[in-house]
Amino acid sequence: RTLQLLDWCKMSSKLTSIIPGNLPAHLQNREAFGIDEMREYISPPRLKIVKAMSENLRALNFDEGATVAVPLNLLVAGVEMEEIRGKEMPTKKGLPFDVVPLFFYPEWVCWNPRELKGALNAIRARSLDKTSDIALRAKDPSRRNEPYPEAPEHKISYLEHLNFIVILKTENEMNNIIAVMSFVKGEHAAGRQWLSLITMKKAPVCAARYTIKTAARSNDKGNWRGWDVTNAIPSWAEDQDEFAVYEKMHMELKQAHQERRIVVDHEDLDEPSVANSGEF
Repeated sequence: RTLQLLDWCKMSSKLTSIIPGNLPAHLQNREAFGIDEMREYISPPRLKIVKAMSENLRALNFDEGATVAVPLNLLVAGVEMEEIRGKEMPTKKGLPFDVVPLFFYPEWVCWNPRELKGALNAIRARSLDKTSDIALRAKDPSRRNEPYPEAPEHKISYLEHLNFIVILKTENEMNNIIAVMSFVKGEHAAGRQWLSLITMKKAPVCAARYTIKTAARSNDKGNWRGWDVTNAIPSWAEDQDEFAVYEKMHMELKQAHQERRIVVDHEDLDEPSVANSGEF
């Protein structure tokens, strides 16, 4: 996957000055041999907020509230610190980071009951067709959940995921890495709000930056954390050369999507308390 990302990041001869340091000097201008077949499959790392229930990530010493790229398990943005009794301690408030959205697409996923985790694959079926049965069920609150045939006390869920493929703009090793942010369930509304921010600009999807920061959420089903998205300052791509790189990446991703070559590596759903909150 890393090789594929670096391959994308070399699509423009202008990129050296815009995205430095992707390869050490002894590998610059060398043929990227042995990766031709890898280009057929695109599965960018997925961004995830570390939560109290994120046992694997907490075991790796990521602080609750941080944003991490999985399955690489690399830190994208940590958390704010505060002084308690003379010692710096992590809060659960995530630090902001910027992204440029390169490509957006919705996906509809049928999830097996999380109570049967380990006995069944998490994902039962998935579709990119908005007219599919999975998509139609996801959009209909009365059909969004149904009993699992062999254990009717547990529910199958049909959910709409809003997938944003972005390029990260951070101050750490994740800068200029491509990743996916997926908004679903209680966070579906935040994804829709981001879509509104993008469309209101009346400019190409990859023309502007946005600032991402984790925020606390709650409803009558429980509490969780999600991402708030705002316009970055400065907002627009720095210059024509930078925008040209993003535009080329967008076209490459658009073609890959049309050929069904992009696969988001979703994990089991988080926040079970909001799984049936009425959101998509």
